[in-house]
Amino acid sequence: MEDLAMVVLTSKPLETMFDDGGCGYWVANEKSIRKCQFVVATVNKRAWHSAPLPHGCAFMLGKIAGVSVNNNGRALVRISEYVEIAQENVWQPNGSNPVRYQSLGALGISLKAIDKNRKWQPWPNTTGSIEGSPNRRLTVTEAKLGLAETFGISPDQIEIIIKA
Repeated sequence: MEDLAMVVLTSKPLETMFDDGGCGYWVANEKSIRKCQFVVATVNKRAWHSAPLPHGCAFMLGKIAGVSVNNNGRALVRISEYVEIAQENVWQPNGSNPVRYQSLGALGISLKAIDKNRKWQPWPNTTGSIEGSPNRRLTVTEAKLGLAETFGISPDQIEIIIKA
C-alpha cells in the first residue's frame, strides 16, 4: 500500500520526540513498521494531560527513514521529514495496543492536501540527513542510531567513548 502509516497513540510532544531521535519506543513488529512510509502521532490525553489538542487528534505526520529496535524489543521510528497537523478523531478506540497500521486515506489524511498547504520540515535528529552534509554536527544519539542500523544491532549495544 502506497500510503501505509504506523499510527501511534502517544503522550510525547514533538520536542521529546526530537530529543529521542524519532518516534518511540514502541512494542511493535519491525517488519510491519518497515512496510510503512509514514508515522502518524496522535494525542493520548489520558497520559499527556496538558496536550493542546484533544484525545485521538493527529498532531504529526512523518516520513519514515528507518527503524531501530533495542534489547527490550522496543522500536524507535526514525523520521526524515515531518509536518505538524491537527486532524481530529484519527485514533479510534479498539483494544489496548497503542500502535496500528492503516492507510492515510483510511485515517482521513490527504497527502495531496498536506503537500499543497504545508511545508515538510527536516527532522532535527535524523541520521538520514548526515549523508552529504560533512560539516553537520552529529549527536551521540544519532551516531548510535546510525551505527546500529549499519551493523544490524540495537543502539543499546553501542558504547561511545570521547577522549578530549
